[in-house]
Amino acid sequence: MGRKPFIYLVEDEPAHAMLITYHIEKLGYEVVHFDNSPDFLRALPDDLDFLIVSDQLADIETFKLCQIVREKLDKPVRVIVTSTGVFNHQLSEYATFTSYLQKPFSISDLKEKLQFTFKQPVLTYQHGN
Repeated sequence: MGRKPFIYLVEDEPAHAMLITYHIEKLGYEVVHFDNSPDFLRALPDDLDFLIVSDQLADIETFKLCQIVREKLDKPVRVIVTSTGVFNHQLSEYATFTSYLQKPFSISDLKEKLQFTFKQPVLTYQHGN
């Protein structure tokens, strides 16, 4: 039986990070949490293929963070954006699959979104397309 993939979480609100991490781990996934984008980008893991990011980060716009990730890794990444309701469709340019989870969300919504997102195919990224 294979190991579940890591889910990288970038969330600067401690209470949100704690709840999201707790519930994702209860679903059997491993979570690596960063409370700011500079730390996440410095530690940007080569094995990143799944990212959950808040759309309310104090230090960077979400689409900019995804753009940097895409440029540095040059590979497909699935992204779930925990959103306040303003959906930034620019993100689809920087992720293989982008999904939005409206705040506040229930645990069942989170579980459904994770399962749906993991089922999405990882497309081959071709730089410049």
